Amino acid sequence: MRIGGGGGGGGGRLRACAACVLSWLACACVTQAAARSPTAEPAPAETNISTSHPPHTGFGKKSANPSSADVTDPRGAAGSMPQRTALLLRAEAELQRGDTAAAIDSFDRAAMMLHAPDTEMGLVRAYLQAGEYRRALAFCAHTAGAHREAAAPAALYAWLLQAGGQTDPAMRTLKEALGRHPFDAVLLQTQAALATAQPVTNPTLLAVPHRLAPQPVMQAGLPAPTTAARVVSSGVLLPSTAGKAQLALVPLQAVHDADVLWLRNGLGDTTQAVVAQRFDEHGVALLRLLADLPLGTSAGTGDPAAEGAL
Repeated sequence: MRIGGGGGGGGGRLRACAACVLSWLACACVTQAAARSPTAEPAPAETNISTSHPPHTGFGKKSANPSSADVTDPRGAAGSMPQRTALLLRAEAELQRGDTAAAIDSFDRAAMMLHAPDTEMGLVRAYLQAGEYRRALAFCAHTAGAHREAAAPAALYAWLLQAGGQTDPAMRTLKEALGRHPFDAVLLQTQAALATAQPVTNPTLLAVPHRLAPQPVMQAGLPAPTTAARVVSSGVLLPSTAGKAQLALVPLQAVHDADVLWLRNGLGDTTQAVVAQRFDEHGVALLRLLADLPLGTSAGTGDPAAEGAL
């Protein structure tokens, strides 16, 4: 997962640590961005992953070069239903605010208007951001199977399978979907990401309606990451009190010369952090979070990686 990060002064480097609890990845991801300078290469543009990014406005509409990001409805009715489009946009805004209950309600209301894959992928993502991995996985299996005319549901389903440790089914899902949509960018990039040891998303995979990561929700009114950032490593949230974390353990190289740090768990909760202690002999650093992060546990569900891994 990626979090936007901003350029800092003094020629330093910026980092952000993204915690992935339920998934969307089963590990934490440290993100970095080089400060801009006349000699430095420009950081990758990630304008669609900051908390201020407006929701995608093309729900249900066809494009000249359709891909899985342009979900098509077999009845062709999605683009002529403004109330449904408004509900989908509202649901995306609610996810960005971290109000998953309201988002689920908005997606449900849109689903009652039309049986379409964009709505169902929204529900899957809302369930995930609420910490309900098993519910999301089961519903995504339906979405991928019932909407084979769209490629994106298969990409989302494969991502969730991989997050739960089901690598072979995930790759089979992608292979079958690519048989129907051989040139789809989302499927191809999902396949490439899942073939790596630590899959991370990119702007294509972070577009709605299929977004393969939770929306970053800043805690305690802290500043959101800026746009020039990339994932560089993983970490682990350390439990403290009341099911929350105040500390995190990350690789030492991830915080080297860092000016600013952010940490995000798998439910999208995001905070800034500072280096509390370095353990050079062990190659790790201890971060102190400026706002507590929920560990993302989902009691009684048996969700993968729900016990505090970032």
